[in-house]
Amino acid sequence: MTALFIGTCYSSTPYSNPFKYSECTLLLYRQNNMIRESIKEKLYDGCPVQVTGGYLDSKEGGKVSFASEFKKALVYKSKGRFFSAGVPGLNVSAEFTNFDDLNFTERIATMQAADVFVAGHSDVLSNIIYLRRHSAVVEILPFAYIAGTYFEISSALNLRHKRIVADPDTKTFSDCILKKAGEGTRDYATAQELLGLWRRAVSLFEENGELGVLRLESSSSKRPSLSHERSCARN
Repeated sequence: MTALFIGTCYSSTPYSNPFKYSECTLLLYRQNNMIRESIKEKLYDGCPVQVTGGYLDSKEGGKVSFASEFKKALVYKSKGRFFSAGVPGLNVSAEFTNFDDLNFTERIATMQAADVFVAGHSDVLSNIIYLRRHSAVVEILPFAYIAGTYFEISSALNLRHKRIVADPDTKTFSDCILKKAGEGTRDYATAQELLGLWRRAVSLFEENGELGVLRLESSSSKRPSLSHERSCARN
């Protein structure tokens, strides 16, 4: 592979300016005379479908169990073939990759081979810029953290993007918020208020599936707010 021209265009991160990040991606392809191929619009008709799950050790604590458990939920093996648990007869091959173990060329090759890319909301999703057009992205978002960054990038790059919100983990969120706040401090009182809002959001979610009652992906002056709430929500 020839060296890629990137320059200073990627000074904007996906989080700070997703649209500029997308424009930089298209510029990267043009300036290196590369063409973004397109997968077939339909992934059925017995054609094999490559599902690739990605994660980063440095960001997700080496939780390989997430990958293995998600694979169990996605496909099961029968008579030497992989079938989708939701669509019988769909020929699916699934693999999960630690992108920290891949160099730049290997990351591109992995994404180019994928029809569907599955990942939790993290930096590993920045690799979707190397997917073929019309590939599918499945992003797993933490509860109460409905960030639109990668959805916007997918829209700009003609990718099909599905966001799935994980079930709330009240114990993990509560332990993180209170521990970082410090008992007896002003932040601790704010943390208690924030936990009250969290429990209300969980209650509404469990009653009728309502989402968006509490949004922790950005700070707000309209509710109790803590500097560490975003990192705790992503745990």
